[in-house]
Amino acid sequence: MQRIAIIDIGSNSARLVISHIYKSGAYNMVFNQKEMLRLAQKTEGEGLLSKEAFDSTLQVMQSFAYMCRQYKTDKIIAVATAAIRNAKNGSQLTSEVFEKTGIRLHIISGNMEAQLSYLGVINTLPMKDGIIFDLGGGSTELILFRNRKLVESFYLSQTKDSIVSEDEKLVFSGKNGSFYMDATLYRAQKDGLSGVIYYYGTVEETAEEGAETSEEAEE
Repeated sequence: MQRIAIIDIGSNSARLVISHIYKSGAYNMVFNQKEMLRLAQKTEGEGLLSKEAFDSTLQVMQSFAYMCRQYKTDKIIAVATAAIRNAKNGSQLTSEVFEKTGIRLHIISGNMEAQLSYLGVINTLPMKDGIIFDLGGGSTELILFRNRKLVESFYLSQTKDSIVSEDEKLVFSGKNGSFYMDATLYRAQKDGLSGVIYYYGTVEETAEEGAETSEEAEE
């Protein structure tokens, strides 16, 4: 048995999951911690992550590193996505994270993010064919799958493909973003898929936050 920690530093939130991985391939999650970072909103005009972004990320990573020590993890896998990937000083932040915590935070590409989204979602779905729509705080991945195998994926950046943050909402505009979405849906319909889109990532977080806000209002 191995005790593995997985850290995901996204554009909105950061998550630490520690699991026991058994030789049979089965796993058991023993710890789960989520923190809201809002890195996508802590980027300055020149495409640089702000001091607040650095401070909050380092604080969260130090907390994650402490929990990894407490659980005596055998291995730590840490990745960063769009907000750090698109920032001009993203690599500087990962270097500081390593200096302060000893954890190597790997900046993954948009295509790799889409592939990992597919692997994470497909194992929770009973469907053979469909589209995974992974809406994040700094990017969106569209993944087309048939017979539970990845056929094609598109990666859309908020800054490069006209998907922008506006008052906590994502607004899709411009030829690039529209083209990729329309092309993927057309391909799905042409191939006889039902057109069902599975939402993941920020959509789920937004729903959770909305539910919490409603509960607080009722109280």
